[in-house]
Amino acid sequence: MNRVHVINRLLTSIPQSRYLEIGLNRGGTFIRIQADCKIGIEPMWPRLQLFWYLLTNCRAKHFRMTSDAFFAGHSKVLEPGIDVAFVDGLHEYHQSLKDVQNCLRFLRPGGFIVMHDCNPASAAAAVPLPQKGREPGTWNGDVWKTIVYLRSQYPDLNAFVLDCDFGLGVITKGIPESTVLCTPDQIEAMSYDDLAADRKRFLNLKKTEYLEEFLAGRT
Repeated sequence: MNRVHVINRLLTSIPQSRYLEIGLNRGGTFIRIQADCKIGIEPMWPRLQLFWYLLTNCRAKHFRMTSDAFFAGHSKVLEPGIDVAFVDGLHEYHQSLKDVQNCLRFLRPGGFIVMHDCNPASAAAAVPLPQKGREPGTWNGDVWKTIVYLRSQYPDLNAFVLDCDFGLGVITKGIPESTVLCTPDQIEAMSYDDLAADRKRFLNLKKTEYLEEFLAGRT
């Protein structure tokens, strides 16, 4: 199971679905998502990549800018609401938290926010910012802290992480299944060693089969 499977599964039962993706990279995830309306944000696309995108996604909307710039000046496009948002931009705690908080403003009742890279497997993969000489595709950053923050500071959100595809966080509005007791200062000071010592509790880590159980409980 990967991000495409999870996102499309969440969208399956939603009529006239609206999808937002932050951090398209080359568009490999975005193009495979099945939604009636798709909106993408990516500041770094080269012109040839953008041309390919427009040819293959002529009905989608693309904003070639940072997510901060989008929410500051172009968020009216989201006013009808969004059903699923995929947050996969800068793999850094503060930015990913800001992206989630902005998405929450537009999330429709019963909607979902999915976060990528929530379960780094090593300290090298979990550094806050990418390092020169790193192995390609192995930087998850410290977005896992956003899950801990949401689970400790938002009593009206439920969040868990599926143990697949570097950790897929799923966030919904509602009573949380469980919480963690951490202050923002404590989260700020956490290191990868803290995560590794108590990964399941901090992330509310679930096996992939849990997704169907979770969705069945919402009907």
